[in-house]
Amino acid sequence: FDETLRMYSIVEPLQRKAVREYKIPGTDVVIEKDMVVLVSPRGIHHDEKYYSDPKVFNPDRFDPEEVGKRQ
Repeated sequence: FDETLRMYSIVEPLQRKAVREYKIPGTDVVIEKDMVVLVSPRGIHHDEKYYSDPKVFNPDRFDPEEVGKRQ
C-alpha cells in the first residue's frame, strides 16, 4: 500500500509560507520572509536521493528493515 502511494501520490503540492528569510545551504537561493513555497511530494518520492530506483515499483522498500536504512 505504501509503495502504491509513493508511486502514484494523490497528494497535491503542499503550500508553505516562510516565517523568516532562509538561505538554502550550498546554494545562492534565498527564500524571503512571507514567500509561498510549493513542496512536491511526488517530486520527493521520485528522487534518487531518497529512494533507489525510484521509477521501479518495489513494495519491499517499506519493510521495517528497509525503512530503517533510509532514516
